[in-house]
Amino acid sequence: MEFVCSHCQNVVKAASSESGSDLICDWCRETNSVPLPFAASVVVDDYVILRELGHGGMATVFLAYQRSLDRDVALKVLGSEFSNAQDDINQFIRGARAAAGISHPHIVQTYAVGQNDGCLFLSMEHVDGRSAASLLEDSGRLSVPQALDITKQVAAALDYAWGLQGLVHMDVTPDNILLTTSGEAKLADMGLAKFKTELDQETTVQDEFVGTPAYVAPEVILGTAIDHRSDLYSLGCTLFHLVTGVLPFDGDSPEEVARKHLEDMPDAPSDLFPDIPKTVSMVIRKLMAKTPDQRYTSGSELIRVLDTIDTGTTGTALSAETTYCDPNGWACHGCGGTNYMDSKYCIHCGTFGFEPCPACHTSIRFGARFCPDCGCNAVARKAEIRMELQELMNRIVAFSDDEVTDAVSAARETRERMDGWFPQDLREEFDRRSLDLKRHLEQCLYDAYRRRHISDTEATIEHLTVAMAGQLGPHSEALISSYNEAKRELKRDILQAKSALDKNCLARARELLYTLDPWQGGILGNERELCTRNCERRLNERNRALARARMLVSQHDYLDALRALQEVSLFRIPKNIRMLKPTSEDVDFETGVTQVQERLGSDLTRDMCRWMKRDDWKRVTTVTETVEGVGSPESRKLLLALKSAISREAAKRYRRALAMETQNQFLQAERAWRSFLMIPEAFIPMVRQETAADFTLRRNQNWVTRMTRLTNTAFAAFVLVWVCIFGPLVVSMVELLFRDQSNVEDILTVIVLAVSQLAVVFLLERVFKRLFRLSRYAQPALQPCRS
Repeated sequence: MEFVCSHCQNVVKAASSESGSDLICDWCRETNSVPLPFAASVVVDDYVILRELGHGGMATVFLAYQRSLDRDVALKVLGSEFSNAQDDINQFIRGARAAAGISHPHIVQTYAVGQNDGCLFLSMEHVDGRSAASLLEDSGRLSVPQALDITKQVAAALDYAWGLQGLVHMDVTPDNILLTTSGEAKLADMGLAKFKTELDQETTVQDEFVGTPAYVAPEVILGTAIDHRSDLYSLGCTLFHLVTGVLPFDGDSPEEVARKHLEDMPDAPSDLFPDIPKTVSMVIRKLMAKTPDQRYTSGSELIRVLDTIDTGTTGTALSAETTYCDPNGWACHGCGGTNYMDSKYCIHCGTFGFEPCPACHTSIRFGARFCPDCGCNAVARKAEIRMELQELMNRIVAFSDDEVTDAVSAARETRERMDGWFPQDLREEFDRRSLDLKRHLEQCLYDAYRRRHISDTEATIEHLTVAMAGQLGPHSEALISSYNEAKRELKRDILQAKSALDKNCLARARELLYTLDPWQGGILGNERELCTRNCERRLNERNRALARARMLVSQHDYLDALRALQEVSLFRIPKNIRMLKPTSEDVDFETGVTQVQERLGSDLTRDMCRWMKRDDWKRVTTVTETVEGVGSPESRKLLLALKSAISREAAKRYRRALAMETQNQFLQAERAWRSFLMIPEAFIPMVRQETAADFTLRRNQNWVTRMTRLTNTAFAAFVLVWVCIFGPLVVSMVELLFRDQSNVEDILTVIVLAVSQLAVVFLLERVFKRLFRLSRYAQPALQPCRS
């Protein structure tokens, strides 16, 4: 069993035994409660159950959503208690097949029959409306125009089913007549329908009759010959119920109701309700005649009679029970009897006494020479129309095997003219020739389908639909249905392949495309071939790009390898893709790309360190810019690793230069700072660049400090030496000054020597300062590397 997850809306599989328990969704990992079989949200094959519409004796009808065609359908599910009864299963399948062969605007269309977990189900058209029985419950009874309109639509459906396949509905009731919101009637429930061949084989009287007792025909009760007139009897009972709001026969048991069908006649509706025309009562009386021969011969005849009824008056019904005639009336072309001038049908044989005018298409008396409305010569115009129709007949048979367009156009034009005057012999001839054309087109359709050629198949389907006015045989409809299903599958698989191509799952796309049927021509065929060529081309490009990247990495040609990896990145599979599983070849490609990137990263990082030690910063810069230009997530990771290695090298050089400068090893510090400034500015913070550039200033400042300290020390030493050497002389000289016998020459000599020593000390101090200034301006400043 499958159901729709309430969290992510994906389909989840579960066993029927898990109903009512909790189950974790494989997609979103959320917990869901597994619903009961055929409950809301349960997935049956291609259908999602929405809600229950109704429940019958053998089956339940659900409103469901068909996912593949995006439409609402009615899903009729056979009850589990009947799933093991072979007779009930055969009846269910037979009803489905009977309905599937009919396509009519007033019959509910059947789409498909299938099985899910042992339960049979039938997919059919969902009618947005209500049943006639439900309308009766609300309104009591319907108006006469509305009831007659519903009856005519159902009669057209019954006439079509019998004329096309010899199918008898066997259960025409208000419950099985669905009314759309626009008032259109649709006949539903072909579960009891039988083909003419089946009815011919049932010669024995059955213990129980099929159908609803209140609407069943006498011959069905007796088990005698059954045909389409049995449905007309049921339609008469339904019309009685619609206009009166009550059943024609009622009883305490089905057997009593069946007896009344065999022996009694219902009350006239016009006696029960005066507003019902007597003509309606006469029509119902004829529909409910006890023997089929007394009823209308077809639904078409019933429609023609109903079209003549004036629902606003209470006139007399046109039936064979009328025994009077007008000697001045018109003669019936069927039996020759004379009728009143205002009679539309022959009162003796029931033949319609009018035919369409060949010019204006108004009704004129059968055999009239001139039209009373347009005045045309009806006889002459009929002769012209006969010639024109005969020419169309000749065009229908004059077609070649390769070109049938003209024949199809002639058949379409002929069918369009059938609403006007059309002689019966040409109708029969057209039926024969259109049947030959249909057989030829069916053979062409089979050949085109077998050759898997879309354009030829669609052209033949169009020709067949136009030529047959949509009335195709079961074989053609089955073949067209198979083609439409194959076309839907082809479109779905092509969309999946395109999605795989967009996600770069190229091997997966190739696998999907190679499993498709080899349809050619048309939009889908050309699209399939284009996708296949595109997939093969991209696979070859992907393999070549990966092989080239591997070769360049092994040759340590890093720049070209990076460009090759940039080309390979165009074929990478995005992460976290859902609803699409890559093949092993796609996974191997992803693994190969990862290996190449890892090897490139390790080799490039190792060589990058070697280049930095050799101060080959030009190559380092070129490689870094190339990696940055790739722009892929993997290249960004590699770029971060390379910049990290460069940053570590720059920090190492910076710390070394700073340590030497701190230790006043200025020669080694200058070499270290010059080595640091070899690194391009792009890899060094601005603060460290300024620190390196200010090295000369800091060295000069240190030199000034040291020289100032040295000069002061030297000056103090000279002064101390002078004091130590010339101090005693000064003392002696002073003593001589205070002695009478002092020698003036000796005193002068001491004074001269002392002054001379002071002058020498002063001159030496000036020389040291001058030399310091000259050395200060001779040191060049450090400059950072710009590249």
